[in-house]
Amino acid sequence: PPVFVDVGANLGAYTLAVAHAGYPVYAVEGLPANIRLLRSSLCVNPGLMARVTLFDTGVSSEERICRVYTNDQNLGEGTLDCSGGNVTWGGIATSGKMHLRR
Repeated sequence: PPVFVDVGANLGAYTLAVAHAGYPVYAVEGLPANIRLLRSSLCVNPGLMARVTLFDTGVSSEERICRVYTNDQNLGEGTLDCSGGNVTWGGIATSGKMHLRR
């Protein structure tokens, strides 16, 4: 059977729509706030939970851990800093770390 892979699932619009259509979904999302919201959406739609496998990680060409910066105006959007240095993003707060996997 076909499987839908949603890399960068964000808040789960495609994940939820495809699961609602009856297909299994592998959803990959690394931003902690998005993962919490996507899990909440699955909790209020328990019929979809069995069809969705959520991987709470980012995807990269190499494994590493990066800092995540988000803006209060759009929590679903984030910027990664994988340099390991002290980067200042004007007006944007650090909201955690993201594990990137190959």
